[in-house]
Amino acid sequence: MIFHNFDSDPDNELAFTWSEIYLNSEALIFHLNAAHAQDYIKKHGQLANSFEIEIYGNLSLEAIRSVKNLGLPFKHFKTTRVGYVRGEYFKNLN
Repeated sequence: MIFHNFDSDPDNELAFTWSEIYLNSEALIFHLNAAHAQDYIKKHGQLANSFEIEIYGNLSLEAIRSVKNLGLPFKHFKTTRVGYVRGEYFKNLN
């Protein structure tokens, strides 16, 4: 992980977001498999009403499976030549 921050939502003082940047898919998988990350995910229900993961950038298939195996809502915004796009757009193009 090359960046990690806990941000409050400027429109809702009771909403927060973890912002994290990883070097690559392997670094994300390593983090998701770490004991402290697994423990946090298990206990998160006691801390908040919801937990959703949004990832911006390209991921390996293994990284996508690792995130989906968490059992949490997950959105993936792939990198394109002009920025990021919502994954739903590409579902019918494959």
